[in-house]
Amino acid sequence: MTENTQANFENREVYPKGREIDLCLFRHGEASGQDVGAELSSKGKEQAKEAAEIFLRQIVESGGGAIKVISSPVPRARQTAEIMQTVLQKEILENKIEGV
Repeated sequence: MTENTQANFENREVYPKGREIDLCLFRHGEASGQDVGAELSSKGKEQAKEAAEIFLRQIVESGGGAIKVISSPVPRARQTAEIMQTVLQKEILENKIEGV
């Protein structure tokens, strides 16, 4: 690294700042078994719903932001993501939450 490059690297004000994002990862809820095809149990469905409600509350308290839900194709992960997506969309629409 040249002296000039080192100075630029250490002084990040030289470069324009990019958009800041938060990445939140969620593990699937409790499943009915350990095999790859296992689906969520009733408790797992409740866990996913509760996680979405807590997540949305944190987003609103921090000033809003965009939400994108991405999931593995494994059934229990997909089901968790679908429940979270449904809860998030319902709450945003029903409560007319702006900035999310």
